[in-house]
Amino acid sequence: KLDGAVKTEADFEYASALEQYDAIADGYYGLKPADVALAKAKALRDNKAVKKEIEASEAIEAARKLEHDGKNKEALEKYRLIVSKWKGTKAAEKAKKKVDELEAKKK
Repeated sequence: KLDGAVKTEADFEYASALEQYDAIADGYYGLKPADVALAKAKALRDNKAVKKEIEASEAIEAARKLEHDGKNKEALEKYRLIVSKWKGTKAAEKAKKKVDELEAKKK
C-alpha cells in the first residue's frame, strides 16, 4: 500500500496520495509503515509549492467523478476551470488533455 501511495505522489496526484498516506497511518498505527506514511503526508502538507498542486489535484478528482457518473458536460466545465485556475500545474496539464478528449467526443 505504501508503494502505491508513493507512486501516486510521483504521478503528481497529491490529493489521492494524501488520502492513501492517511489511510495507511490509520490502518497500521504503531507500525513502521504508519510512521513513514505520517512523515510523507506531513511533508506534502508542509510544502508550500505543493499546496497549489494539491488543490488542483482535488479538483481533478471531482471532475473525474463527474465524468465517471456520466456528467460529461459538467466534467468538461470543471476540467476547463482547472486549466485556467491552476495554470502551470501538472493537474492543469492533465485537465487540458481531458478537455481535448471530451471535446473530440462531442464532434
